[in-house]
Amino acid sequence: MIAAQIRQQINANVALTALGNSTRSLQDVAIDLINASGWKYKVIAEETYLCPSTIKNLATGKTKRPQAETIERIFRAFEYQLDMKAVKLSAKYANRAKQ
Repeated sequence: MIAAQIRQQINANVALTALGNSTRSLQDVAIDLINASGWKYKVIAEETYLCPSTIKNLATGKTKRPQAETIERIFRAFEYQLDMKAVKLSAKYANRAKQ
């Protein structure tokens, strides 16, 4: 995993908030983490158990709608956790009792 010094540098350079009153998405934050780390795509791929091409396509904007699992793996590689408490889901996505 990344050293504390690299993590501090990333924290200084990346806006680690998304959603809420922001127009930034979790994808934007993940892209910033990749690019601010200075790591090669291959190293990030090894940390996330993803293909280097997946990391490259995300970082360069070629991937438009990455899977949630991909974003989560990137966050975990940089020792961050996703906090979904502030996300309000539409009623149509709410859990319903079984009939």
